[in-house]
Amino acid sequence: MKAFRGRISIIVVLFMISTSLAQTDLSSLSKRLQTSIVTITSYDKENRVLKRGIGCFTSRTGEIVTRRRLFPTETDHAEGRTSNGKNYRVIRLPNDDAKSDLVLISINIPPERVNPAVFTRKIPQLSERIVTFRLVGHEQQLVEGTVSEIEESPSGKVIRIVATLSADSDGTPVFDTSGELVGVAAVLNAEAPTFTANAGESLDGLVPAVSEKMAEMSRIIKPKPLNSPMPQYTDLARYHGVQGAVSIRVLIGEDGKVLQAKLIKGLPDGLDDEALKAAFRLKFKPATLDGKPVKYWMPILVEFKLGR
Repeated sequence: MKAFRGRISIIVVLFMISTSLAQTDLSSLSKRLQTSIVTITSYDKENRVLKRGIGCFTSRTGEIVTRRRLFPTETDHAEGRTSNGKNYRVIRLPNDDAKSDLVLISINIPPERVNPAVFTRKIPQLSERIVTFRLVGHEQQLVEGTVSEIEESPSGKVIRIVATLSADSDGTPVFDTSGELVGVAAVLNAEAPTFTANAGESLDGLVPAVSEKMAEMSRIIKPKPLNSPMPQYTDLARYHGVQGAVSIRVLIGEDGKVLQAKLIKGLPDGLDDEALKAAFRLKFKPATLDGKPVKYWMPILVEFKLGR
């Protein structure tokens, strides 16, 4: 049976920025990143402290990614303390991921007081230098480390980092030296010379993309599609009458070519593979930051409709 072609629609739903920011000295980097950091404390009904750790803002609406185990079953309420010393009540604990022990929580905070971390889902390289924060009392101290190993786990890649964190630094974000979020730390042994962090791919579905407003604030001019490649319909999908859209996130390079494509939501009967093939044939006018081409994450929908 001859395979039918479908059609592709490029729909910008949301986006991720992946830029090579200029290296800054650690002092200014620390000041910049600290505004994204939140100290998390959970309490029981008697207002006794159960757990303390760290998270970081992921959106202007006050959402914070951290570790699920900071909220044991006896948790009655929790607070988030921002870098300026203000406390905010945690208003929800949604989207917890039992496999990776990650959770997205939310505090009731005005958007203008939030500085979300830039999240690119990239995996750091071996021996790459990273920075994170440890909690000493109520003070957040910058910690430098080095990636020593990248391991596979059921929830995705795990980064092992040579550095020591305090026990109440569980959930602290891990950044590369350009200030981009590359993982969330797990502190199981505060005496150990290393710790692990869930890599960016484990955060898919928890950490939302950067908002359209933030793109304007970052002076990013988004990529523009230059072509519309046609995906193939598989015989099996046509036989079963499968129609719909495959959601993919693509990384567009400085030359406008698709460097990576990550499946977000798919369709059965082989249409996912056909959608990914079509995504890699896309061409774009690249994104620019202050006139200079930069890499850019963009979600697209590859739409399949049966022809007559």
